[in-house]
Amino acid sequence: MKTKKFKMMLSILAVGMLMTGCGEKSGSSQSGDNKETSAKEMVEQAYKNLKGYQSYQVDTVNKNNHLDIKDEKLFVTPAFTGEQQIKLKFKDGIYYHSIASTHDQNNRDDMYTVAMDYEVLKRTDDEVSCTYLGKENDKQAYLSGYSHGKYEEYSDDKYKGFDYILFLDEQILYRYEQFFDYNKDVVDDKIVVKVTCNDLKGFLEKDIQNIKERKPDYDPLIPISGTGVKRSKFEVVEYDFTYTMDKDYNLIEIKHNEKWDHGDGMITFRSYEQSFKNINETTVNTENIDAVFNDLESGKLKTNSVDGNNKVIKGDVIDLNFD
Repeated sequence: MKTKKFKMMLSILAVGMLMTGCGEKSGSSQSGDNKETSAKEMVEQAYKNLKGYQSYQVDTVNKNNHLDIKDEKLFVTPAFTGEQQIKLKFKDGIYYHSIASTHDQNNRDDMYTVAMDYEVLKRTDDEVSCTYLGKENDKQAYLSGYSHGKYEEYSDDKYKGFDYILFLDEQILYRYEQFFDYNKDVVDDKIVVKVTCNDLKGFLEKDIQNIKERKPDYDPLIPISGTGVKRSKFEVVEYDFTYTMDKDYNLIEIKHNEKWDHGDGMITFRSYEQSFKNINETTVNTENIDAVFNDLESGKLKTNSVDGNNKVIKGDVIDLNFD
């Protein structure tokens, strides 16, 4: 459960966001030495600032539903709400993440969901380690999974150093920039930039083309790989970002909204809000994170396993001392 699992996790995240992106078009006026900063440049500077912080915290609220399958028929799941508190620290060329998640109680019977109450990550530009934990009590959690591998998904120079959790939207804007419009406004002394898809059909066609270059057998009408069950339609009908920042282009909030039409009355959506706080003041216990990954790599700590009767055996319990 190492490189293969980690790459699968990245793929799931990418489909959740890459398959919802759209392009850019922004204007800026230039006159001699007076160059007005364009809305696109503001967003680019905001990301540059974010990557320059030594530590920060991101509080995220995510709402979505999705397609599922039962008795060889597709259906839309009930809407789901989840919250995450991500604490990040950059130290000695390494990014450390500590992620605490809160899930809808209606989904607590889902073993996969329960087993991801916490995530801890450690990565360089080339490698990444990740462990998933299920809550045991307020101070402890069991190790449900572990992955370690090359950071291959975004290997070209533009993507070096990108954070697949926090910066995936930036990768979308870069990869499909021709499909986006940028518009800026000032509200209560804050800069607000709205980024909206200007050609939903064109974006989706381009994205499908890119996927087929990697996976020639990809069928966009089959939403759940391996099932062969097809939807009657696959269209993105809504997609946008809203960036709120201060006058120095430090991010305060990112909002994202997307909606998909799968035919036969099946509509799925996703929205999230990310709030940025405690800039250069957030604490992350990198020594304890290093120790956990060292013990996982050496085999001293064990994650979930399955016995001969396909029964899940819980992994080792550790203290939640990553702050």
